[in-house]
Amino acid sequence: AALEMHAVNSSVALGGCAAIASLARGSDDRCEQLMRAGAVARIEAALEMHAGNARVTERGCAAIEHLARGSDGRREKLMRAGLAVRIVAALEMHAGNAAVAKGGCGAISSLAGGSDGRCEQLMRAGATARIVAALEMHAGNAAVAEGGCEAIAILALGSDGRCQHLMRAGAAARIVAALEMHAGNAGVADFGCAAIASLAHDSDGRCEQLMRAGAAARIVAALEMHAGNAAVAGMGCAAIANLAVGSDGRCEQLMRSGAAARVVAALEMHAENVAVARGGCAAIAYLGRGSDGRCEQLMRAGAATRIVATMVAHAGHAGVADRGCKAITVLVRESDGRRDTFKAMGAEELVGALAQRHSGDACVQEAAEAALDTMRLRLGR
Repeated sequence: AALEMHAVNSSVALGGCAAIASLARGSDDRCEQLMRAGAVARIEAALEMHAGNARVTERGCAAIEHLARGSDGRREKLMRAGLAVRIVAALEMHAGNAAVAKGGCGAISSLAGGSDGRCEQLMRAGATARIVAALEMHAGNAAVAEGGCEAIAILALGSDGRCQHLMRAGAAARIVAALEMHAGNAGVADFGCAAIASLAHDSDGRCEQLMRAGAAARIVAALEMHAGNAAVAGMGCAAIANLAVGSDGRCEQLMRSGAAARVVAALEMHAENVAVARGGCAAIAYLGRGSDGRCEQLMRAGAATRIVATMVAHAGHAGVADRGCKAITVLVRESDGRRDTFKAMGAEELVGALAQRHSGDACVQEAAEAALDTMRLRLGR
């Protein structure tokens, strides 16, 4: 009511938006109460009426971020109120303000999450240019780096068109720069690797751009520096897997950067984490594919032991079974020695058991059949 009655007063607008942000943080129930009380309209009005006030803008963006988190229904209401345009306008008007940059990127991430439609709306409103500009202008600010990389990762996910738009805006260089400048920050490492994974997916051209920007070295460095962080491990392995797909050149560059040792170490340190298990097995499969030399490097790094242990630990997870079988097929092919190593570890029986366990999953069946066929074939060398 105060926000409505004293709408022209910037101090009231600031206090009201700050109060909504604080109340909304971490509580679905309080978020719903605030929505029913008319918080959306009041935030939108505050952002419009006090557009030139950086403090009101920053608190308004924070309120949007916390209200949007975890609820598609609330996100849709916020988008219908025109808040995508307000946030982008705020990022442009207060481009030099790090707090607004952080708040705006956070609000975009929260609104975009889980919806292709909302991502498209935000992109049409101009989110891409503003996020990349924020990362450039506030390159030394870790909070902006983390928020900007998260926003890119979410907007890029699952859309070739949005990925292309982000790359044209200069996202690759900004993400890699953020990973280098804030190498010790786990949040930047997590979301930087996630952004690379999203942008690299299913595009040889984007993969090449990311590699030229220095992505390989930064991902491997993040995996080493934050070895104990499961989120970084999962996203780093996924980024390596996506970059490695379909290119001997990129695989060689990743291997020279130390990817093999870091992926295997991640699988060992985070043995119980499903995301690391999926990403690590996929990374090994793609790095080894088509190269006896890379397969030997992966085996020397301990890949066989980690793949088998991972498949045992996550026997009930079809995605891990699928990727583990594919990794075995790649490593075993063309080498009786590697085949014997896996068979001595009980891999043949394990794959057979997983095929039975996931009998209704076509991907697992195909991958298991290929792995079993490869393990049973002897080359005489």
